[in-house]
Amino acid sequence: MGADLAANRASVGQGLLLSLGIMIGVALFFVALTILIHHGRKLLQRRYMKYVSLVAGIVLLFFCIKFGYGLLEQFL
Repeated sequence: MGADLAANRASVGQGLLLSLGIMIGVALFFVALTILIHHGRKLLQRRYMKYVSLVAGIVLLFFCIKFGYGLLEQFL
């Protein structure tokens, strides 16, 4: 949709409206995520939180390696 607006030389108002919609969506996502984390911490025991943290770290490490390798492939 954003590329379509740029291709059609849309008005500034349409671009601002699209940007505002994106910002509201991102803000709502982070508010929902914060609420979920806040209440989820009360439901999970400390031991399970360690496992969740470990899995999240492994996932982040996997994506770091994956995207780092892709970047190296582009330059080599």
